Amino acid sequence: ALALPFAPDDQDLSFNSPFSPKGRDNDGLALEGVTENVDYSPWWGADYVHDGHDSCWKWYVDISNSSGIQEGIDLAVDGDTVFATPAIYTGEGNKEIDFAGKSVVLTSTDGPDSTIINCELSGRAFCFQTGETEDAVVDGFMIRNGFHAAVGGAVKCLNSDPTISHNVLTSNSASLGGAIYCSNSEAVIVNNTITGNTAYGYQGVGGGVYCLGSSPQIINNIFWANAAPGGSDNIHVEGGSPTIEFCDIPGGWEGEGNIDTDPLFRQPNHDDFHLMYVDCGDPDDSPCVDAGDPLIADMILDCSWGLGTDVSDMGAYGGGEYLEAQPCVYIPGDCGHNGVPLELGDVVAMIGMYRGTVLPPYECSCPPHGDEFTPTADPDGSCVPLELGDVVTEIGAYRGTVEASGCPDCPGSLRLMPGSQEDVTVMPKLKSKAMIGDK
Repeated sequence: ALALPFAPDDQDLSFNSPFSPKGRDNDGLALEGVTENVDYSPWWGADYVHDGHDSCWKWYVDISNSSGIQEGIDLAVDGDTVFATPAIYTGEGNKEIDFAGKSVVLTSTDGPDSTIINCELSGRAFCFQTGETEDAVVDGFMIRNGFHAAVGGAVKCLNSDPTISHNVLTSNSASLGGAIYCSNSEAVIVNNTITGNTAYGYQGVGGGVYCLGSSPQIINNIFWANAAPGGSDNIHVEGGSPTIEFCDIPGGWEGEGNIDTDPLFRQPNHDDFHLMYVDCGDPDDSPCVDAGDPLIADMILDCSWGLGTDVSDMGAYGGGEYLEAQPCVYIPGDCGHNGVPLELGDVVAMIGMYRGTVLPPYECSCPPHGDEFTPTADPDGSCVPLELGDVVTEIGAYRGTVEASGCPDCPGSLRLMPGSQEDVTVMPKLKSKAMIGDK
């Protein structure tokens, strides 16, 4: 499931229990544990799954009244999202976190700067060992001080294929895989900063990532200042065929887009692993800015997250959405983008988009019309979406008095907006306005 727009700042998120799904079930019945003053709007209360019709729930975690992140995972079901607020998470329930095979997204509301899992040198943060797929996601944390005597100081992926994205993994250690250990795994490891981790002992191997019989996708990551006395300071591969592309790896690594250079963190001695950028007041531009996979777009462009253009940066603060090159296919009048034009639902969708209460479900990267052209919101074919004329045209087309148009000369790459997950994969977003209980 994908996270839809988050609840407004003034949304009342009080609950009867530390973890509560917010909204109604598919039969319209109020869900247990939700107080009456919570807005039950499905737009704010649900994530839409692959077909865009069924719904699943977000879980808002009040850490002060719970036993930790593990409790949120335990209560969630496939397709749910668990949010963690800014806090330093320590102790039981916040290490050796096990998804138990569930397809759940665990994400922070404010990213790795302020959402820290500190394992206090007693265990690792996450243990994936029950056949989890790429739909089991850990996104937006700083994971530090993980320790395991054997494998995976921060994350272990055994017979599982989770997605590890937008995290800073630092000061973790294990004998094999100081930060991440993969065995029989096709994990997706994308847009992470993996720095200062150690494969300890004279036989320690793979200070950053250790791959045993595994073929993970390792893309858009920064490896820096990791150590392994036994060899392979950053990545060690023993069997398998990992895809390692668009990464900054000291010593270099064969693969498209990989570089070998100082990433120029702002203040790494103070755990500030943002990339330098002159336009943000830094003395230099990091070589990792705009050096990521061109099929991944930076969805946020400011001095804290994506820098430069919307081409993805390497590391934890870049990237956000995958693009897949294909024609921009749009049926005129299909504002709801379900493949059937000129339904009443298309009129409702167009009115909602015009009012700003609904996000366009389909977006194209079309150079003639700008990077974020939305044909579903442009039924009058003016190539300027979200105008009053688009509403008038869609209503007329539904009534049969005019013809809906589109913008036929719109080649480029398909880009999905939140609310749909067909044809491409969308990485979870870090930035959220949802306010949930702090620790």
